[in-house]
Amino acid sequence: MKKNKKFVFLFLFFLFLSPLSLFALDPVAPVAERKFGTLFVKSPMPESDSCVVQSNTSDFSKTFKSGETIKLPVGEYSLKVKLQDAEWNSLASIQPTERTEIVVIGYGNLKVKSPNPSADRVEVYTPDARLVKSFSASKTQTLPTGEYTVKIKLGKSELIQSGVTLISNTTRELEVGY
Repeated sequence: MKKNKKFVFLFLFFLFLSPLSLFALDPVAPVAERKFGTLFVKSPMPESDSCVVQSNTSDFSKTFKSGETIKLPVGEYSLKVKLQDAEWNSLASIQPTERTEIVVIGYGNLKVKSPNPSADRVEVYTPDARLVKSFSASKTQTLPTGEYTVKIKLGKSELIQSGVTLISNTTRELEVGY
């Protein structure tokens, strides 16, 4: 009797756990669709960031914009996201009929609203006073996440703001005036 209970238990165990991997496949999807999955990439500035996905097993390559969903054959890929002044790399595994979502981490945006954005300048420094980037106040700049000191040059005057923290995939806005 003990042997029968053990057999029934093992049978039920495998009956319920073995098909879990099959749930990834959409059983109502046409067979042809099961050869593909989708990829979605989210980056700090999707309107200007571009992506290139390259198959790890063939010459297949595709360029697309961040924020777009693209259809890809099932497989392993290398992903390169071109940010303003940086490149972010990752691996992507595309599964049948599934959406793979990749979020670019480690970069955020800084936007400065000033009275004369085309003439005003922004300088971004590390806490130890190293210049990271200088740009026009009319632009939104993608930078590595972290804490910065921001110097804004408004005509002949300057405004310094310390402790400006940039967080992944967010835009930090500073508003300044005379």
